This record gives sequence, structure tokens and C-alpha cells, in this order.
Amino acid sequence: MERTCSMIGCNNTNDNLSADHFFQFPSDFDLCLTWVENCKTPQIFEDFVFGGALPCLKRFMCYHHFSTDDFVDPERINLGLKPSAVPHYFPLKQDQRWEECYIKDEVCCEDNDESWEDVIDNETNEVDNYIRTWTDPATTTTPNEEQQETKSRQKQKGNQSDEDPTLRKQKDALRAANRRKQETEEQKLLRRLKDKTRSATKRSNETEEERQLRRQKNALRAATRRKEETEEQREIRRLKDKARSALRRKNETNAQSQIRKYNDAVRAAFRRSQESPEEKMKRRIYDMLRAAKKRGNETPEQRQKRLKADRERAARRRSVIKVDPPTAEEPANKSTDSEPEKESSKQITDQMIEMIINKILS
Repeated sequence: MERTCSMIGCNNTNDNLSADHFFQFPSDFDLCLTWVENCKTPQIFEDFVFGGALPCLKRFMCYHHFSTDDFVDPERINLGLKPSAVPHYFPLKQDQRWEECYIKDEVCCEDNDESWEDVIDNETNEVDNYIRTWTDPATTTTPNEEQQETKSRQKQKGNQSDEDPTLRKQKDALRAANRRKQETEEQKLLRRLKDKTRSATKRSNETEEERQLRRQKNALRAATRRKEETEEQREIRRLKDKARSALRRKNETNAQSQIRKYNDAVRAAFRRSQESPEEKMKRRIYDMLRAAKKRGNETPEQRQKRLKADRERAARRRSVIKVDPPTAEEPANKSTDSEPEKESSKQITDQMIEMIINKILS
């Protein structure tokens, strides 16, 4: 099996490295999310957004992107990684960090210490006297300019404070939330219009890489927000999504509609290929209930149109599928081979009918 490193900018494969030097993505959702964020590959991020950690299990990361603390035994890499190991782009090894910060010893001059101190004191005194006696008229400032300089210095000092960036962002968010609570409807509309104009201008000038990075951040933010939301918030979000999608479908062209349907079919096929038999049966029950509810609310014209489409579809299917007449030996063989299949299908249909009846009664 060919193994390729998933880190962006890394071209290591099992041709130039051993297979033991590649490590599979974790199956845990949160840890896999951290790996996907650090590898910075758009395709892997898109697969994770649509399929979770399951599509990423076929991806690998080479040992160059792990530090010595991430391995169970740094001298024997084939023993694997620690459970909390996280890859990085190009981590420094422990000996490299020590070599960079290590200083052997200080060098100082032991001879003529007093003479050097005297020379330095004399030079500093002469410079101080020169500065004290002479000032350049071009550098003299008025009181207003001094006030502006002090304000700018205070502003720079405030920007370069030792405050935690996350704490500062929280304070800014709280201040903005309080300001939005007190604004009127006109101020709200004006603010949203300015935000839309600013974002549209920024998006029109961004490159393809910036666009992909922005979409990755938006998808990650949405996934994190959906993970922490309650049932009521989920229902409200789904209602808003339905209204927004209905409005968008109403205004879309035929080409946009075909592209949307094709993408939906591909996504549904991928999701159905990964589901278990219980999930498949549950999905079919939901489809039957949804179809029954839709048929119960349709008008006579809609019913005639649906029945006509069903008849046309059945006639088209009959014209394509042609069954050869069975011979004398085939019925006996088919009856013996298909009895277990018939029993299993009968059991599945009985279970589906019971679940539908319980769903309707509840």
C-alpha cells in the first residue's frame, strides 16, 4: 500500500522512507481535528468536514513532523506515537533547541579595567555637556505636538501591553455585544449594510488561497458551533437553513439547479456507502414516513401528477428490463437458493412494519 505524507509541502512517500515511519490519522474526532488543522491541506480538511474522522483514516503523516516527546521511544520509532501526539510543520528537536540557546561562557577583559572606566566616564560627560548646551531649532516642538506625541506613545504602549490576546478579544466581543443591545433598528441595518459592503469588497480582492483558507475557517467554526449547540438551537438552525435554501432555490437558474442536485446525489451516495444495516433500515423508515406525510397533504392535481410520473417511470423500467422465460430446471434451483433470502427479507419487512406502526401510534 502506497503511503504519502499529508503535511502541506512534504513529499515523503514509502519509496524514500520505511513504512514504519508513517503514522495513521487518529479515529478520535477532536484529535483528528487537531491533526487536520496542523497539516493545512485543503482536500483533507474538506473530507473531514463532510465525513468526519472516517475518510482521514486512510491518510498518513511521516515522522519528520513529530518531536521526540511525541514518540513512545525516540530511539525506536516503529513502537509508535503517544496517544496525545500532535504533528507540526517542522518541529525543532530537543538537541537543536539546546544548541541554539546554549552559550559556552562569557568573555571579558581583565586588563586595564580602571583605564577603560575612566575613558568611558570622560566621553559620557563630554556628550552630556554638549547636549545640555546646544539644541537644534528644527527639533523643538510646540505644546500641542508634545501632547500628540504623548498620546501616540500611550496608544502604542497600550497596543504592546502584556495582556493576553484571548482576554482582549473576549473584552472586545463583550463590548460589541453591549453596544449592539443598545442600538436601534436603523443603526442595526446601517451596521449590517457596512459589514456586507466591507466583506464583499474584501472577497472580491482575495486570491484563491485566501478564499480556500476563509472557507476552511468558516467550516471549522460552524462544525465547532454545531457540536456545542442544544436541541432547541439545532431545531432553530435547521428551520433557518430550510427557509434560506428555499429562497435560494427559488431564485436559482437551471444550470445552478443541476449542479446542486448533482452535488447532493454525490454526497448522499457517499453517506449511504458508509452506513450500517441498522442505519439503512432507519433511513428507509424515515423516507416512508416522509412520503406518507407528503401524500396525505397533497391536492388532487398533485396526486394525478405523481401517479402519472410513477406510471411513466414503471413503463420505462419495464421496457429496459427484459426477463427470459425460465426453463424446466431453473425453477427448482431458484426455489432452493432463494429460500434463505426470502426469509431474511421477510424478517426485515416485518421489523420495518412494526417500527412504522409504533412510530405512527407514538
